[in-house]
Amino acid sequence: MTWNQVANQPFMNEYKYPAAASAFGLLIAAAVMVASTLAIIRVWGKTIFGLFLLAWITFWFAIFALVLFKMLRDRLRPTNDVPL
Repeated sequence: MTWNQVANQPFMNEYKYPAAASAFGLLIAAAVMVASTLAIIRVWGKTIFGLFLLAWITFWFAIFALVLFKMLRDRLRPTNDVPL
């Protein structure tokens, strides 16, 4: 948008994103997190290296899932007029 358009149309939303992309990303991140958590439970008694590796993967995918959840929540606000 140019400065002239902003001055003439202050009521329009500048950013409109569909919620489906963040919902799909959240689903994938949550699935990897759950799979890693189940793998940690299976590896618990075998090796400490496997435990730390899978815990690290689960930790980062949990953070990624939280970020995607916030994005999804923001995209579902009424100010975002794009349909799902």
